[in-house]
Amino acid sequence: MRIVLALAMVVMATGCPDDDGDGSNYVAINQIKSAYQDAYCQYLVRCGQFPDQAACVGANLSSSFSLDPNIVASVLAGKTIYNGGAVKACFAALAQRSCDKTSASARSVPLACRDFLRGTLGAGQACLLDEECVSQQCVGSQPDISCAMGSCLGDTPPAIQLAAIGEQCTTTEGCVEGAYCDTSLLRCAALLDSGMPCTNNGECNYGLGCGGATGARTCKLLPTEGEPCPDFLCREDGQYCNPNGVCAKVGLPPATCTSNAECSLYYPCDFTTSTGMCKQGPGLDQSCSGTNRCFAVGTFCDSSTFMCVAVRPIGGACSNDTQCESEFCDFDAGMCAAPQTCF
Repeated sequence: MRIVLALAMVVMATGCPDDDGDGSNYVAINQIKSAYQDAYCQYLVRCGQFPDQAACVGANLSSSFSLDPNIVASVLAGKTIYNGGAVKACFAALAQRSCDKTSASARSVPLACRDFLRGTLGAGQACLLDEECVSQQCVGSQPDISCAMGSCLGDTPPAIQLAAIGEQCTTTEGCVEGAYCDTSLLRCAALLDSGMPCTNNGECNYGLGCGGATGARTCKLLPTEGEPCPDFLCREDGQYCNPNGVCAKVGLPPATCTSNAECSLYYPCDFTTSTGMCKQGPGLDQSCSGTNRCFAVGTFCDSSTFMCVAVRPIGGACSNDTQCESEFCDFDAGMCAAPQTCF
């Protein structure tokens, strides 16, 4: 999803009802993208994927968060309530989660992350988005096609509580801590203990991962730094199974390397040097040939020149959203434009 980057200000009485004048208590809607990057960077730095916060904040990350421009417009129109306090709590939890991928904090989604938006429209009222309705169900609308309006179905707000063991679930909605969504039954089941058959880490009890030979994987304690990794798995983010079969930290510049696996995702192995070195990816005005990606935020790899260039302003030529400052490419016109909304 995208956010309206040109949004200069938000009427917080509409957009954030928990605003008490203390700017530390919420994330303003026009700051949500940068706040997410800052929080995610705290995690990545702590887990050894970046040398420091400044380097991470200035990088193009593999994960980002923003709001669809129609949602932003709905908030400004007073049809949807944006809960900036919940956003702040969610991002704080993200920043502090454990690097241990088998831990509860790394695998559980805080309830605050499920309570960003609330609708104000009752049953039968005209709506464009699910987020506008108290029930979170807008039937018959076409926001992405013709902007045709629909109507809200029901007056009961959806429960934000996660499903308990035995209750119905989906892989996206999820289950309470201590449970996982059994995809064969679509019901929450208790996490599996050590030695029990599994298909992925999310099925195993906290502290355990799913490892072993294909078709015979079981829940087990995964190794950490300095320990043998016979399944080529390591417990912590920022670790990999090295050629000696031992878990080790991913490399940051100027660590030597023989493959990208030995380096942080954001500092790929540069094979042009005599020994190979984990090196920052290309930035503005540097060649991106061979990588097709650029390291610095606000840049992209030009497919015609294979050089990193700055994202383009409104009116600049584009073929996808990532090439535009506005994060919206009008494909019919082939140029960057302000994000389109139905409002």
